[in-house]
Amino acid sequence: MSVGVCFTSNITLPHLLIDSRKRVRVGTVLFKCAECSYIAAAKKDVARHVRVLHRELAERIWGPKELFVCTICQKKFTRKDNAQKHYKAQHLP
Repeated sequence: MSVGVCFTSNITLPHLLIDSRKRVRVGTVLFKCAECSYIAAAKKDVARHVRVLHRELAERIWGPKELFVCTICQKKFTRKDNAQKHYKAQHLP
């Protein structure tokens, strides 16, 4: 069964296809990215999208992200576990 929503006329059908992977029930509150056309049914998904794809906007909203810096080569990481993996793989014998 093919279903959808017309955003201009607000005609709703049983399900809204957000993209090729996600379907949500009509009546579900959708959250939209302030910078692009991305929409999601969960606010956390939009927050993750903003952090990953719109770093400058994320820094205005949540402040600068803490960076983890390798003490040997000064390479920067946004996650501590990735910095640790880098250190073990690149700098340990």
